[in-house]
Amino acid sequence: MIPPSTSLLWRRTIALVVIMHAVRLGMAAWQGEHTVLLSVLCCAAVLGSARTMARRAHPLWMAVALVALAGIHELVRAAVGNYEDQIFQTAATGVGWLAGAGVAALALAPSEPTRRREAIESMAATGAAAGLGAAYLCAGLSKLVAAGPATWFDPDWLRIIAMEHRPQGMGAARAWLFEHAVTSPGFGLAGSAYAVMAELAAVFLPLGRRPRRVAGSMLLVLHAGIWLFTDILFIAGFTFLLVFTFDWPGLLRRSASVEPPQPPRPPELRPRRPALVALAALAALATALVWLLPVERRTHAAPQPDAPTQSPAPR
Repeated sequence: MIPPSTSLLWRRTIALVVIMHAVRLGMAAWQGEHTVLLSVLCCAAVLGSARTMARRAHPLWMAVALVALAGIHELVRAAVGNYEDQIFQTAATGVGWLAGAGVAALALAPSEPTRRREAIESMAATGAAAGLGAAYLCAGLSKLVAAGPATWFDPDWLRIIAMEHRPQGMGAARAWLFEHAVTSPGFGLAGSAYAVMAELAAVFLPLGRRPRRVAGSMLLVLHAGIWLFTDILFIAGFTFLLVFTFDWPGLLRRSASVEPPQPPRPPELRPRRPALVALAALAALATALVWLLPVERRTHAAPQPDAPTQSPAPR
């Protein structure tokens, strides 16, 4: 069970990242033809996120923030053609939170309100970790499906990508490391294999504290490597991993020598089959709609050798 202090920190992190997206995207298309609608959606995203950060926030406010963010994203695409990949990590994490809260609300037996609320928050936090893990897992699988396993274990691919995105104005130490890395076949082979394995390891993010710490640390190292060799930093994913991987409330308590409060016994789970079947059917329907609708899809799959068109940098 994820402690209430940890789940509250995760929820507030999701809300802050949604606000960051809303402000950034809103500024990109502020003087377009849909300025009024964009303003309304930005206000809704900020308001929903602000209410989500309250200690006892209703999940509906996170849903409002995510729907408003999706509308902002589509308006920006229509106005300036900008397409921000990072929004999908945030959306997956937020939807995972809502799904976890919904499943817990339907499956938990009635009990004392405080215990029930904390148990729902714990399940919601697990859902958020699952959503974030799914985003990285899909990124890893898309590489293997689009280019085949052999391409991503080719020692030349990562070195070519690093040269294409060579950072400007590197310091002496960073430039020395860059030059030695891109000229080493072993670096290319190890880096390509590590990128895929780290993203596939994201499946362990919702499976407990220790698996989450290992998988999250692997992904943080991956993000650090991407930034070091390409100057590309996926802020949303890096922020979620930094917060989700480590038990920050516990670390603060131990540094202050404060005894942690004893968590209450969670209420008994009582599966309700009709509700769970309905949730499964709804999830399958949503997946089918997303797959069938003519929505533009972009992955960071490896480019073909004859015409590299975009960077396959991991999310």
